[in-house]
Amino acid sequence: MQKIKTDSGIVNDFKVSCVRMRKVSEHIRLLIENGFKNKELDSRKEQYISIFNLFNEISNTLRSNEDFDEVAINKVQIQMDEFFRNYIEMFGHDAVTNYIHLWGSGHLRKIIIYIY
Repeated sequence: MQKIKTDSGIVNDFKVSCVRMRKVSEHIRLLIENGFKNKELDSRKEQYISIFNLFNEISNTLRSNEDFDEVAINKVQIQMDEFFRNYIEMFGHDAVTNYIHLWGSGHLRKIIIYIY
């Protein structure tokens, strides 16, 4: 994992369990709303909330126990493409992780098609 540079230094790598990350993701709106106190950043706050809502929607779909048909596969790929575009716009290419790349590249769609 790449280290993140900030004005105050470098944020070291950290690992979070999947269960804990889901909990954080489910409550990300509260974290964002409480983290953005500056009115000038309100539009940015809404962008963050929107992208994390889409992330949660896609994640929930991918974790579901339902079988995927072609329509469902195409729908989730359209959502992943939208997420990827928004992610790049907000954070840039340097912030793309392997996980994010998997969604935006279409690789996950191919895997789902292969499985189903």
